[in-house]
Amino acid sequence: MDEPSLRRPNPVRLYRTLRVHEVDLHRRIGCRRYDECLDRSVRSSWLSFTCVRCFAFRPRRIDTADWTLDDLARWLAEGRANRMFQDIDDWLARHRAEDRTQV
Repeated sequence: MDEPSLRRPNPVRLYRTLRVHEVDLHRRIGCRRYDECLDRSVRSSWLSFTCVRCFAFRPRRIDTADWTLDDLARWLAEGRANRMFQDIDDWLARHRAEDRTQV
């Protein structure tokens, strides 16, 4: 049971949002199971989470042969990198501060 692939992801709920400089300390974005943790966080309405105590880390394999610098520039120019922040802004606009019990 020591094999990381057999372990379940264990994101830990945080009661505040992470500052930009804290993301690299708390999140393992390069993990294959990161999407599972992100989904769990969203379903549970967590404000944020950390991967620090998780031992199920599995590196994500990315095929860079098809990904070029031009693709990255186009992706950024189209605003895809910031699209998720628009969803967060919309959510914050719909929910009053008093209704945000996690803050």
